[in-house]
Amino acid sequence: MNRKRFSGMFIIGEKRIFQGLAEIIQLGLDAKKIIREMLNAETVSSVGKLNATVIALEKESDKVAFRISGEITNGAISSNILDTLLECVDMADNILDSFHYMGREIKRTGNIRFEAKELGNLLAFQSQLNELLDLSEEAMKALKKLLSTGSLEEMQSIRLEIEAIEEKGDNVKDASFDKLYLMAPDMHYLQFMHITELVHKLDDILDSCEDISDLILAISTSIAK
Repeated sequence: MNRKRFSGMFIIGEKRIFQGLAEIIQLGLDAKKIIREMLNAETVSSVGKLNATVIALEKESDKVAFRISGEITNGAISSNILDTLLECVDMADNILDSFHYMGREIKRTGNIRFEAKELGNLLAFQSQLNELLDLSEEAMKALKKLLSTGSLEEMQSIRLEIEAIEEKGDNVKDASFDKLYLMAPDMHYLQFMHITELVHKLDDILDSCEDISDLILAISTSIAK
């Protein structure tokens, strides 16, 4: 089935939902940039201001999710894909929830005065966290592209791309935890928990991107039959 014919099979309601999902993912991309700034911030006051921006983005995501969930349940969508699309909306909104959680975690930890011997522990994981942030950006950008294409073949290709990104993230996550447990005896327990939470949340974001791409592809494949 060529691109033109496949794209034409989506009704207006479905296209609007895909656009709404892409809108939430863009908010996730914006939040990711702020989280990176928070990780590299030099002062507690700047972290607080940046966190306020993340909170605002999460609230905007809630508004978009509420709007498009209403469109789905108010009859704009075929009943056979209604539940699947609602699941996609929930997972997309959870991406912003994860960034929101990370922002609050970074802000809290920034207020703690660790002993001099412990100060370098958090910096030791900067490269892994930045790598996971980069992978989350790649996955979200790919997901936005998947939501906008009318080509089933391109969707399948992008879905495989997101799967590969998620697998890279799993490798970085595993290496991070290996390093974390080796360093644990010399770490403050709050530092250990802090790194654990950030790595888990970034892994959750990558998982959500892969899960959404799976569901969108499944919807599109069923429509194309």
